[in-house]
Amino acid sequence: MMNPNDIPGWINQRHQERLMETLINHKPQRILEIGCGYGRSTVTILNHMPDTAVLHTVDTYRHLDPRKFAKKHFKGYKRRGWAMPPALTENIHLMQQLGQRGFWEHITAQHPRRQSVTAHEMTSVQYIQQYQDRAYDMVYLDGDHSYAAVKAEITHYEQTPILCGDDYGPAHPGVIQAVDELRLKYPDRAWQPSEQHVKSGYWVVRI
Repeated sequence: MMNPNDIPGWINQRHQERLMETLINHKPQRILEIGCGYGRSTVTILNHMPDTAVLHTVDTYRHLDPRKFAKKHFKGYKRRGWAMPPALTENIHLMQQLGQRGFWEHITAQHPRRQSVTAHEMTSVQYIQQYQDRAYDMVYLDGDHSYAAVKAEITHYEQTPILCGDDYGPAHPGVIQAVDELRLKYPDRAWQPSEQHVKSGYWVVRI
């Protein structure tokens, strides 16, 4: 099983565990991931989704700056006095060479479930317009964190059995507002809040 922590990214171990629990406990067959970054969350989903499941990913694959990300990552490890794992170091250097889309493709091509994932290079707005009637069992939101974008995504997919995502926390008030409006609209739906004390912004709303 591919280790997500060998891949440059933001979601920490606790976030990965909670995402894994959602996949294992509820076994969604049709999964949509909006916002893939460099592939850490994609690999987490591929690692734990059911054997018969399919994953669609939506990202522009060109909005991230690999050099800026690498510099911040290296500085963070140095500041804490941590030794960066060799596999992560190698992948960060490779990420800078290949760019976001190239690196994401490199990572997913190595995964044993690579035939189960389909990438769509576009914004979520474009995807929703193009595939209006496509339904999912689980939608994971981690793309544009503005209120307008998250609100539009949630509105379109609000009848999805599992809606979940990242960054429900003070740094992203737009995410909080859009998710809270969904919760107010459907107060009887199951709610799993983020865990800010362990720096996990992962949230879940289930029908």
